[in-house]
Parts: sequence; structure tokens; C-alpha cells
Amino acid sequence: MNVWKIRSEDKTALEFGKWATGKMSRSAFPMSKSKAKAYRLGSAWTWRVIKFEVDGSQYRVLVAYRTDKEQFMATLALEDAGDMRIVASLEYHPNHGGWHIHYANEPMADVPSGVRRGPWVRRMECVKHKQFGLTGSSAGARAMTIIADVYGLKRTNGQGPML
Repeated sequence: MNVWKIRSEDKTALEFGKWATGKMSRSAFPMSKSKAKAYRLGSAWTWRVIKFEVDGSQYRVLVAYRTDKEQFMATLALEDAGDMRIVASLEYHPNHGGWHIHYANEPMADVPSGVRRGPWVRRMECVKHKQFGLTGSSAGARAMTIIADVYGLKRTNGQGPML
């Protein structure tokens, strides 16, 4: 399966995680090849991890944003024996490129675990979400709306994200 097929597949929600600020535990998004053995965010980031399943494989999306710098990321990874295979990362940085997505241009089985980026990654501009709009108390809801669209997650009856 590739990253674009995940978008169109039916998903089963496993866990939505709660919004938190600051340090993540290693188990939230483990990365075996990084120095800390986990994906690290600075203390100013607000984040959550969403877990879901597609065709028997488990995935996580690390959603994180900083309203003070208008930065956003939603990193999609395939769980792999206590590690993560990062297959896509939707990002917004106002100082370079605005909305864009880094995605694995290989079948997921060929993407190494525990590594954030490498020669298998391509970058594509995203023009659909032109304005950042993650400010104040609505930031978390706006972040969820954006990733629901890009990664094919669904919302129903105001009950939050449904995968």
C-alpha cells in the first residue's frame, strides 16, 4: 500500500489521544534511529497522537502546532514493531513554502523505520488550505479539520474526528 491509498481506505479508530503541550513520552511516537529514540517537539508545541487501523495495519498521526509562530505539522506513520515508518508529513511554515506535504514515494514496505526523512521522500505544495487559521481556542479544531481532509479522516455529528 502507498500513502495515497491510505487516504481513500476505510479506517477504524483506535485512540484519539488528548491535546497536550510540551514533552511527549517515547511511547507516543517512537523513532528508533533518532538520538532520543522518539520524535521530539519543543515545549511550546501543542500536540496529540491519533491511532487508527487500515486493513489490519496500525497507523499514528502526530498532530502538532505552535500558534505563536504559526507552525503546524501532521505526521502520518505506519507502526512497525514498536517503531514508526513515517510515510507523510503535512506541514505549514510561514517563512518557507507555506502548506506542503512530504511523502514517501515508495511502497510503505520499502520505507525504513525510525527515520524521519531520506531519499525516498518527495515534497508537494498544498494550495487548498491557503490560510493558517490556527489561533486561540479554535486551533485544535482547525488542525483536526485540516488533517481530516488531507489524510481522509471523517467527522460525524460534532463528535470530533471519526477515522
